Amino acid sequence: MIKNNSFQQYFFACLFFVLPIVIANAYYIDDLGRATSGYTGWGHDGRPMADVIMIALNLGKRLTDLAPLPLLISAALLAWCFDRFQRTFIRSRGLMAFLVPLAFLCNPFLVEVVSYRFDSLTIIAGVAFCFLSLMTGGYGRLKRNLLAVPAMLAAIASYQILLNVLIALFLIEFICQVAWSRPASDILKSAAERLCQLAATLGMYFFIVLPLSLHKQEVENHPGVATGNLLDTLINNAHAYGGFMRAALFGDATPAIFAAFTAIMLLGAVYLALCYLRAHGSGFAQWFIALLCAISPLAAVLVILGALLFLNNAIATFSRAYIGLSGYLLYFSTLVYLVAKKTGLRHLNIVSLIPLLYAFPFIYSYGNALRQQNILDHDLVLSIKQNTVEYNENEFYIVFNGDRRVSAVMQNSAKKYPLINTLVVNYFANWYFPFRYMQVNGLEQRYPLPGLGITANPRETICTSRLLTKTTDYNLYLKGDILTVDFARHECR
Repeated sequence: MIKNNSFQQYFFACLFFVLPIVIANAYYIDDLGRATSGYTGWGHDGRPMADVIMIALNLGKRLTDLAPLPLLISAALLAWCFDRFQRTFIRSRGLMAFLVPLAFLCNPFLVEVVSYRFDSLTIIAGVAFCFLSLMTGGYGRLKRNLLAVPAMLAAIASYQILLNVLIALFLIEFICQVAWSRPASDILKSAAERLCQLAATLGMYFFIVLPLSLHKQEVENHPGVATGNLLDTLINNAHAYGGFMRAALFGDATPAIFAAFTAIMLLGAVYLALCYLRAHGSGFAQWFIALLCAISPLAAVLVILGALLFLNNAIATFSRAYIGLSGYLLYFSTLVYLVAKKTGLRHLNIVSLIPLLYAFPFIYSYGNALRQQNILDHDLVLSIKQNTVEYNENEFYIVFNGDRRVSAVMQNSAKKYPLINTLVVNYFANWYFPFRYMQVNGLEQRYPLPGLGITANPRETICTSRLLTKTTDYNLYLKGDILTVDFARHECR
């Protein structure tokens, strides 16, 4: 199956993956600001490469909505990554060999990345830089390092959490070298070179790129690296991320599922380690490599969160931050394939199909839930606009109380895939982007900044406000320049 047209085949697979997002055709959080105001600003968060990518695509600093072009380019970049990965590390033909790299797409949290009209390209381009840094093995040492380090730096400057993906790829390269039975000296030199490249990259990022680009004051949803009690920070962050993953994926079964996957990887890694010792003897270097191979699945588990653990505070509900899970799943599928090939038990590859059987139905369910909720939300904005038609634009602040109506399609989908509750964003709550969402849909009123205290307890102001109208979805109350949209339809007594 893998011939000279493997790139095209991977491209069609990636298009099949992102098709539900294209069909949903919905603006997603930051898209609302960039589509209406055309700003960049990723560099202020330490991501200057993201600015470079989008300025280049837009031929200037003012961004416009080019969807679905960024997503289609992202699909092409992923196809290139998978094609090069297959040629570099799998080195085989056939359906199972073709499917190995697609495990990267099986991360359900990756869906948030491709939901963005703008950030989808900036983050996926960063992924491509991660893969590019590993495609330098055929060059001499100097050229190899001169290519790898800038590629790694571009990846981290596109999205810092891609460091987790980068380390996962290092682990994959290492186990492949063990499976290929490379001499111990070559494996150790390669591993040392990767570590030096990573150290140089991080040094350049923290001491050159970050001081030049980072201008935004640290806030809760853009935390910096922890500098205080590191152990407490690690423990607290691990609890926060672990709790969210459990709630968003398979409930109480989540730890058991990850434990089962990791146990399979440990068995496979130990088998590769024993095969290596059998082929190369039991010298110190060989035992050291075998030991590293045997415990590498534990490192693969750590890269699911990796750099996230070292931040000042957890950003647990930001699904895109879990992109390291894609690296974990790619490691899993690669290891299973290597063991199946080495043992001749090709049916073992069936195990690596399990994530695929979950991921693709999930993204199609999500795409339909997103589209149906967007239709409902759009109609809700039009209803509020119609019921305030006698007022001018930017005449009052809008405050929300209670929960907006949720699409029946979304409710049903979320019962099977709880992560959908987080991925489908609530644009009728008291934060910034609901006002951008209303602006995009033709309703433009003032945003009550948190410092004004208007949104602290909206229910308290309802009974001292004038009732404007009642609908089946909400009641509207007005007090001075504060308009309260009460989805709870609270009855005052």
